[in-house]
Amino acid sequence: MDAGESVPDDVTMAMIAARIAISDCANGFILDGFSRTVAQAEALDTMLEERDLRMGYVIQIVVDQDAMVARVSGRISCEQCGNNYHKILGPPEFEGECDYCGPTEWLRYSKDTPETVRARFSAYNEKTAPLLPYYRERGVLNTVDGMATAEGIATQIEDLLEAAPGPDLDVESNPSP
Repeated sequence: MDAGESVPDDVTMAMIAARIAISDCANGFILDGFSRTVAQAEALDTMLEERDLRMGYVIQIVVDQDAMVARVSGRISCEQCGNNYHKILGPPEFEGECDYCGPTEWLRYSKDTPETVRARFSAYNEKTAPLLPYYRERGVLNTVDGMATAEGIATQIEDLLEAAPGPDLDVESNPSP
């Protein structure tokens, strides 16, 4: 995963099958970041059919890849308290100091390097982008602007779920997504 690779399909499918069998999924569930390939989508469709379930919505969050590389690769965290910053978009008030606990060393996840982010986009373009026509043909594909603020993205998704055909859902507004 640190190198931008996906978990093997058989492991992922077994985890999903086990999880959706739990009673709290009886009225629906969200799969975040899944399916990533057409093979996974087909396996998921088969699994859902076997359980007399159907896909309600697929939401594609559209982003500018170069902007996302800059966003993700600029993330840092305080080694002491874990507070998060961004080198450019939201740096600490004083260089080398956490706004909450003072002088610190900065942590950066290995998955947040520009190379790893680009590798993840490359994998998306190669393996996941072919899902768009697959889900579009099934009438469940919806897109939102992923370059909006977190609140803006949440609002787009809420609006989409309230307006799009699909299972009856009670969408609650959450001011802190």
